[in-house]
Amino acid sequence: MQTHSTTSNATYWRWAGIGMLMILTIQIISSAFLYSRQQRIGFVRSSELVDGYLGMKEARNQYQNKSQKWQANVDTLEQDFKKTLHHFQYETSGLSVAERRKKEETLKQMQENLFQYTSSVRENARTEDEKLTQGVLNQINSFVQEYGKSQGFDVILGTTLSGSLLYGEEQLDITDQVLTALNRNYRPAGVASAISSTQKADHAQ
Repeated sequence: MQTHSTTSNATYWRWAGIGMLMILTIQIISSAFLYSRQQRIGFVRSSELVDGYLGMKEARNQYQNKSQKWQANVDTLEQDFKKTLHHFQYETSGLSVAERRKKEETLKQMQENLFQYTSSVRENARTEDEKLTQGVLNQINSFVQEYGKSQGFDVILGTTLSGSLLYGEEQLDITDQVLTALNRNYRPAGVASAISSTQKADHAQ
């Protein structure tokens, strides 16, 4: 009789333990489900965000202005070289051997200078483009992080040409909202510099 009672108690507690474990498991799963449902997620169309950002437009204008100045210098060197070459070809019959050799050396040096400057301009243009673009991307990334925190987002994804996000429901697309806030927060370089100088002067006082 004692053995049957002991067995019954063991069976009871075993099933009670299984029941508690199942309840606990259900609670954990339910909590995880509710948490995942409460997460706030959005995505932005990265290329449109970058192209629509006023800071990127200013950076492109700056790059264009510098590029035009560099190209103007290249054009001047090319014109000087062509003009000197034309004069040499026109005068060559009346030059002595020594004079002709000296003119040829001058033309050769001008051609080398033109080639070196053109190569330098290409490298400077590439470096400047990368620097300005990266600066703008840093601004956007920093702003999106702050925007996400202030608006209560858990995750903000960005679409890219490589297809990091293949699909998202329309209501999750916050590109327009972020771009509006981003441009509202934007200050042109000249204005930002003036504000910074004023703040430094106020601090010094």
